[in-house]
Order: sequence, then structure tokens, then C-alpha cells
Amino acid sequence: MKFVNGFTLVLVVLFLNGCASYIAHEIMNPKKLNIEGDYPEWTIEKTLCDDNVQCIKAIALVDDGPKEINLTKYLTKITRTVNMNIYDQVWQYQHIYDERQSLTLSKPLDNQLIFIFAPYKMPTKLLVGYTRWLQLMTGAEVLLIPGADKSERFAFGLEYISPIVAEIKRRQADKVHLIGFSMGAVAAQAVAAETDNAQLYLIAPMTNFKQATKAIWDIYHSKKYYAKLISTGNIEDAVAIVFDKLNISPADINIIEKMQGSKTPTYVYASNQDKIALAADWNNVNSGNISVKKYQQLTHLEMMSLLEQNLMIDFVSDLLARQVSKNETETIGILCQSDDQACLSQIEE
Repeated sequence: MKFVNGFTLVLVVLFLNGCASYIAHEIMNPKKLNIEGDYPEWTIEKTLCDDNVQCIKAIALVDDGPKEINLTKYLTKITRTVNMNIYDQVWQYQHIYDERQSLTLSKPLDNQLIFIFAPYKMPTKLLVGYTRWLQLMTGAEVLLIPGADKSERFAFGLEYISPIVAEIKRRQADKVHLIGFSMGAVAAQAVAAETDNAQLYLIAPMTNFKQATKAIWDIYHSKKYYAKLISTGNIEDAVAIVFDKLNISPADINIIEKMQGSKTPTYVYASNQDKIALAADWNNVNSGNISVKKYQQLTHLEMMSLLEQNLMIDFVSDLLARQVSKNETETIGILCQSDDQACLSQIEE
């Protein structure tokens, strides 16, 4: 019995000594989701390359995609994935095509580009629906950039910058809209810094990787049986290992510091309830080019889903450069609580 207890103690000590390295490895090499067949037939994979043949994959849309989008099936999948019942809303968008208005109202962002930067380890399929919605609603071409965890070599999405900037220069669009979700804000901000005609939209943007990692641990792992073997120090050490292996510093992905003095029009959407991307980090930002909108009760996942009417209206109003009304269902779709039968009847009709 003493031998068994002693052997167990040795295993625990060995585990703890290598714990930070293991956590760092898991961060940089997350379990890849099987995405074969995960995208609708109205999407295609597009390769973006710079002049040095550094390439990345993006998700683009074909012209004959659906004119009606219902995210319920996507959200059901996401709910099962994270095992949290946070999506008690139903959102549906239907594109109303009027040939008489097709040259004006239906294409407010004609000859413009939109890039969506997906968050870390969130199934990209959820954002495909929003990608289609944005393309139908704005008339702009929309490209979806998968999260940093989908890269061949994890680097917070920094490896995406050069191919995307090269693509933007080739397209010569009138304006480029860069939408970054959570960790996707890192690449979105970096691309904006190298693009003269960009506008930046950061939704629940990651401002501090160490703080975000500790918050994710606390929210999703701290109550697990193995949590007693892992300390906050292990998490902090793992973060330090990630930076060391990538040969970058926290300053390299500090989007707030990098935006000081930026002339890029920037819209930030943050929630005081978000424990992963802190709204308070934006309290001392003093720039006439940065607009920060804060919400009270939305978690990080709820922010990234956009399924809250005020958030949706604010985002679309900034994107279209005009105040959007909640009654403009042809623009923002219909958003209902799952138990609001009166609202749901609008979707059924």
C-alpha cells in the first residue's frame, strides 16, 4: 500500500511539473473539429496568398445561396457543443429582393469588402449564416476567416495578416470592413493597421490573453475533478510558454495599446458581464476614432452570437453608417425569445 501511495505521489508530481507544458500544448494544438461537409453547399474555400506565397484558407459564398437564413439549427449544435443553454433566442433573416430597388437600397455597401475573423475554438459554421446575411443585406463581398485554432500553426491569427492585406490591395475595394470576434480581434486590428480605407468592428474583443485564459479555466474547468491538480500558477506558466514558443510578447497582441493614435474608425462592443473579454479594459481609452458600446447582461458567448437586439442594432447601424430601427426586419431579421409566441408567429408567417 505504501508503494502504491508513493508511486501515485510520484505520478502527481510528474504531472504537475509538466502540467503547464501540457496546457500550453493544448492551447496551441486544440483538437481539430471535423469540418468535412460542415459547410453548406453555397460556400467555397478560397485561398488567399501574399507575394511570398504565404497562403491561408478563407470561406467565401457562391451567388446562388439561400435568400432565407435560420440559425436555429446552428445554435442547437453550438448549444450541444458547449453544453450550455444560452441560446434561448430564435433569429431568422429573409432577403426581400425588389428589382426596382436593387441598385440602391439592397446594396448599401456595393463594391466594398467585409472580412469576418472568427473567434478561437468556436465552430466556424455558426458564422457562415451571418456571413450570408451580411452579403445579402449589404451587397458587399464577405469572406470568413477561420479562428486562430484552425491555422496550421497557432499564432493568435497573426499569420493571417499578410495574405489578407495582399488580397485587399488586389481587390481595390472602396472600403474594407473588418469584423473581429474575441481572439479574432487580434488579426482584425493588425490588418486594419495596414489598410488605409478600413473600418474596424470588435465584438467581445480579447484584450488580455492571460486574463482570458484564466477566466476560461475558471468558467469551464475549475469545477472538474482534475481541477485540484492544477493551480492558477500552472495556467499562468502555460501562457508564458505559449508566448515563448511563438517568440512573441503580450505587447504584440495588445490591441488596445496598438490602437493608440490609430486613425481607423473603430467600433467596440463589450459586456460588463463578460468575464473573458473585460469591458473595463476600455474605460481609459481616449480616442476620437474609437467608439465603445457596453452591454450589461451578456456573457462572452452571447456577445459572439449577436443574438441580442440592442447589440444587433448597434452593430448594423455602425456598419451601414445610419441609425437602424428594430422594425427593419429586412435589414436585421427577426429576433425572438424562444417562448415569445407572438414574435415567433412573425417567423412562421
